[in-house]
Amino acid sequence: MPFTTATLVYTVIQGGGASLNDLNALMALPPVPQDVLAQIGARLNSDVTVSGLTSVTRTIGLSLAPSPTGAATAIRQPNGGAIIAAIVTAPGKGYSAIPLITTPPPDKTEPGEPRGFRGAKFLGRLDVQDVAVVNAGDGYGGSVQARFVGGLQPPRVDPATGVLNAQSCVQGMTIVAQGRGYSSFAQVQFEGSTVVGGRLPRAGLLLDSKGRVIKLNIVDSGQGMLEVPSAFVWDPGPAKDGKNGGKGAVLSVQMGIGTVATATVGVAAGSITGLTIVNAGGPYTAMPQIILSDTSGTPAVVVPLMGLHSIEVLDPGEGYAIDPAITVTSVFNDYYAGSTAAQAALAFGDLMKTLLEVSVKSPVAAATPIVT
Repeated sequence: MPFTTATLVYTVIQGGGASLNDLNALMALPPVPQDVLAQIGARLNSDVTVSGLTSVTRTIGLSLAPSPTGAATAIRQPNGGAIIAAIVTAPGKGYSAIPLITTPPPDKTEPGEPRGFRGAKFLGRLDVQDVAVVNAGDGYGGSVQARFVGGLQPPRVDPATGVLNAQSCVQGMTIVAQGRGYSSFAQVQFEGSTVVGGRLPRAGLLLDSKGRVIKLNIVDSGQGMLEVPSAFVWDPGPAKDGKNGGKGAVLSVQMGIGTVATATVGVAAGSITGLTIVNAGGPYTAMPQIILSDTSGTPAVVVPLMGLHSIEVLDPGEGYAIDPAITVTSVFNDYYAGSTAAQAALAFGDLMKTLLEVSVKSPVAAATPIVT
């Protein structure tokens, strides 16, 4: 049976004059490193911190397998028995990394002329099927925006022509230099990219009291770009007459092949109630990070639930007598196939122990992880 869940428990004993309320806040403070978990195919599912009479315990629940599992069908070429395509029939939901996609070895009993027998090799890609709200947070207004950042494969740039090897979008932006003196009319603009069947991106900005750019917000990631666009801040000046505008901001963009996922955000009483996927995006090679617009209170924790977007046939193999069955295996269960639960638990070690001890400035006891 595949492993499906893991539970990690950490406890700190009250001491040194710290109140239980303070310890509770400090124990809950360090975020779970979701990028580290994704590398072994684990995903954050729950995160609860509670106070006892003299201690505070943080319990972290992880998902190790999707529910449901993705499925696909292989199509072979009759002459030679090579696999010519793999079609996703069910995306599944809850992957944190690209699963292992395999077929049984070719059937060597096929009648007819002798031929080679070589198993096919595949590579999957992901999209966003849903979003799990691990912590609803508080202090959110009525109009919250969600941005999916990263996770798409960066395109290659032809050094001679500057043309990308695939139609791309902007999946991230970085402030290289903040500049100074920008007015409230300043705008982020993009130029210098050929667009095929798509559009240039749009982004907003936030300034501090000295007119420096301190934050960028990608409103629309764009689509179908064949070159890396130039991003810059255009400022008509406080009188909108082209004079006395800010200067010096330098922006960079991070491109990704495909499209960025989009979602609407539900809010009730200042807390996040859920996200509704509008565009699943993809093809993702890794789980993107979800960034929600600012809150005045506790930030929510939301996690994308990834599904199979598509499957590339890396090697068609040869010698298949029939269309073979495709097996989709989560990364964690591939790594720990044949292992006991105790052996699989070693994957998590003391994942959060050091981070928590730094936060509370006291020893933290880590229970043995429970894997089921």
